[in-house]
Amino acid sequence: MRTESGSHGTCLSFAESIRDNGFRPGRSGIRGAGVYLWAESAEYLALARGWYGFRRDKGDYKRASDKECAVVIAKIVANEDEFFDLEDREVVNHISELSKRKGIDTKNSNDIRKVYEIYIRAVETKAKKEFKVLEGRVGPPPAAYCPEYPVMLLGAPFSYIIRDTAVIINTELVRCTI
Repeated sequence: MRTESGSHGTCLSFAESIRDNGFRPGRSGIRGAGVYLWAESAEYLALARGWYGFRRDKGDYKRASDKECAVVIAKIVANEDEFFDLEDREVVNHISELSKRKGIDTKNSNDIRKVYEIYIRAVETKAKKEFKVLEGRVGPPPAAYCPEYPVMLLGAPFSYIIRDTAVIINTELVRCTI
């Protein structure tokens, strides 16, 4: 069994709903559908706050009753073989080859998401199993929202993409300021 933690930045209204009712997986993330969590690190709270600020300014929380910043800390527990590493060199090479064969526009986030979904489905079909958690790097919020994250030094931060929310066994809500 493997246990990990991750952070998710959102507004307080949405964070309270997550705490009370659980996460609802999104359908449009860059690495495919799921709940996106910044992997626990020295910067994971700053990344969550930065994501909140970025999405707030995009208008994601217009309808929320409480627009205050909140971070949800989630504990993930799954079998080791239920995780899939998107950063494995062989996986990266296969995704690159697939994107070329399919004529994917590598600057279009919808095309990128599609190639990941095609690849992961193919791997799951071959393995005769579904992966519950994907691990991979995801671009950080723009530097204006997360100046603490040294992207030039560390590259894109690690994230967990939760495809089966049953692996999230505990959440903690933390109010924050930005």
